[in-house]
Amino acid sequence: MVKDVTYGKLRDVLASIGYAPEDARDGIVVFRNPKRRLIILLRKLAEDQVVRPIDLFSIRKTLVGDGVIKDDEEEFDSLFLIRKGDRLVWTDPQTGKESKVTAAAGESDGLVVVKQNGALLPCPVDQVRRVKRAALASRK
Repeated sequence: MVKDVTYGKLRDVLASIGYAPEDARDGIVVFRNPKRRLIILLRKLAEDQVVRPIDLFSIRKTLVGDGVIKDDEEEFDSLFLIRKGDRLVWTDPQTGKESKVTAAAGESDGLVVVKQNGALLPCPVDQVRRVKRAALASRK
């Protein structure tokens, strides 16, 4: 299982596969996908707070049970990790300008090597975001 997933990263990943957060009572957030039957319940956390492993396990089982992903821990982990060939958007931390790039290697130790205009560049993973994966989002 992936080591540390922040609430902000989890929210972004769930949004990329069609789940929107709704505040409920008592500090609970409900994630719903209008095309799915099952919901995900989670304590409301700060963006940078790490989600507990038991909550990640529960979320994985919900996504498997609703047919969003296969019952495969690697497939769940791949929702959070950048892999070679992933299409990404890199945000230049100095200018804020966004550029489309491709991962030339998988994520490792907080870095990913990206290919931009034929050049290979090391890039911190917090400066990139993955372009939505249509294949996962459209599974029935």
